Amino acid sequence: MGEAGWAVDQFLLFTLVLIRMSGLVFFCPFFDEAGHPVQLKIGVSGLLALLVMGFAGASAPAGFQPLAWGLGGYLWAAIQEFGVGFLVGLVANLVLQGVQLAGQHIGRDMGLDMANIVDPERDLEISVISQVKMLLFLAVLVGINGHHVFVEAVARSYEVVPLTGMTISWKVLGLLVNEFGFLWTISLELAAPVIASGLLANLILGIVGRTVPQMNIFIIGFPIRIGLGFGVLLLTIGMMAGVADRLSARSAEKIRAALELSRPSEGVAPPAGTRG
Repeated sequence: MGEAGWAVDQFLLFTLVLIRMSGLVFFCPFFDEAGHPVQLKIGVSGLLALLVMGFAGASAPAGFQPLAWGLGGYLWAAIQEFGVGFLVGLVANLVLQGVQLAGQHIGRDMGLDMANIVDPERDLEISVISQVKMLLFLAVLVGINGHHVFVEAVARSYEVVPLTGMTISWKVLGLLVNEFGFLWTISLELAAPVIASGLLANLILGIVGRTVPQMNIFIIGFPIRIGLGFGVLLLTIGMMAGVADRLSARSAEKIRAALELSRPSEGVAPPAGTRG
């Protein structure tokens, strides 16, 4: 193979690495924000691809010559690479979106359901508390370099799932189902202090209402629950760093587990469509 063929193979290798990095950037928390321009996401994906080219090249199977695969073989390889990046981003999202769900529980308990706002980028109604809690969490996550965990995970993914070596396993689906369950668990844990304070406030207001029937509990109940909810939120802000550190560590663990379930059982075979 001449120098021109080698150069084309290296370019095709870069595009495959870029596709894997794009799966992370377009689906992973912090990177996937709808407010980030697509050009910025592509640029970040390209920068990450350049940084991990060495890992990717070292993991490539013997006789790696994408120029000889044909269009069908290259498209299948691209699907595999995008699947790896998508899997990393999806697992990270499932672990971390519990924070936003906790904000929805808190907003509902405080009686702020009618104060939802419309996100024009996603065309969805979202809770004000949910948005504030998620933005605060992302700020803390970036402050403790938690987003580096995801970048490191996708860079080291070549050690577990080599280039064009992803396999589809039903065990991965089981892991994702378990993470859906954890999403609800962590959301309830994070919302528990506000929910508990709301129940206590309801109990006290109920006693006061029976003791002083002239008092309109419905009128004074809403501001009391809202004020109490915000007070508990302020008191629990200090635990956000610990939560962010715990969830980023769990994300790394579960991403590694998902990649282990997707690794090839034997030697990596070249993609379908390879021509001899």
